[in-house]
Amino acid sequence: MSLAVESVAAELPTFVGRLGGRILAGGTEAGFRGVHLRYAGGGTVELLEPVLDPDHPFLRRFLDRRGPGPHHLTFTTDDLTGALDHARALGWHPVAVDRSHPLWQEAFLHPREALGTTIQLAQTGWPGMEWSAAVPPALRFDLPNPPGDPAEPARLTRVDHLVPTIDDGLRLYRELLLGEVEATGQAAGGRFADVVFAGGGRVRLVDRAEGAGHDRADGPRSGILAVHFDGPAAGPPVLIAGGTRLELARTPAPTSASAPGPGG
Repeated sequence: MSLAVESVAAELPTFVGRLGGRILAGGTEAGFRGVHLRYAGGGTVELLEPVLDPDHPFLRRFLDRRGPGPHHLTFTTDDLTGALDHARALGWHPVAVDRSHPLWQEAFLHPREALGTTIQLAQTGWPGMEWSAAVPPALRFDLPNPPGDPAEPARLTRVDHLVPTIDDGLRLYRELLLGEVEATGQAAGGRFADVVFAGGGRVRLVDRAEGAGHDRADGPRSGILAVHFDGPAAGPPVLIAGGTRLELARTPAPTSASAPGPGG
């Protein structure tokens, strides 16, 4: 999950101080600089801020048009060529294909085709490689943690994606991105489908026809609605864009009769 923000430093009190993200590293690229933060269970959030670059104004343009909020979702593969062939065979049109770097190769699906968000397909140089490892040292930058001790890391549990129909969402996340449907049903009067991925990520598809408890009646037909975290530092939702929320839920404390789940 990558979020566009005006200032990475200004967001650290939330993403480090409140949610307990651990800064990995960051770097400067054409038109932006970014920092990766890791959460419990291996989930990551990338914060992106614009830099002055007339030749690459995409992030500045995004913020001017839409304000801070989710910019793209990243899905990694060990065979980008095969993933692109698969996408094209299903009728998608990958753009901005960049195979120039041996350690980080990428392509994107435009929001018009990816139901209101951008999907990044990436092949790393070796399993588990961090994005920052592909950034030359001269372009790296580090930011200190905000004052005080960071919170215990929360767990990034789910991204909610508003879709025109559940079938539209399943075509993207199941047929193209090879997720598995774990659950479907009704929630708060609306339809939903939870799709899980081999790397541990989870996307909840929300059908706008019902809304599934999200008040977006006057909003766009599709796009990221909310990013969910579970952890000890629960609190009220934090708005990060018009209608897009960080949902902070408290993980129940275990009792003597309970046992940890998988990975617990």
